[in-house]
Amino acid sequence: MVAGGAGSLVLAAGFSMQQPWATSLWPIADTRLSYLFIAAILAGAAMPLLWAGASGDLRGMAGYGLGFGLMFGAMGSYALVLAARGAAPALGFG
Repeated sequence: MVAGGAGSLVLAAGFSMQQPWATSLWPIADTRLSYLFIAAILAGAAMPLLWAGASGDLRGMAGYGLGFGLMFGAMGSYALVLAARGAAPALGFG
């Protein structure tokens, strides 16, 4: 978990500084504020992982998984809608 949290923090730093190796992972060209928003999400995702990994207390991971499951479910649904419309072939569906 600590490694996953550290990796998320590295990605957050890359997105916040608009490093090409990080922004190339995002399939849609965006503005600086969008990349900062992605960085904030990644940094927010990293902290519970780091805390649970360092403390060994895994009880909070159920809520963490539920929250991210809902978020990624909504993002995936939107990606499917975009792909069905043919609007975003960069998402890998078209």
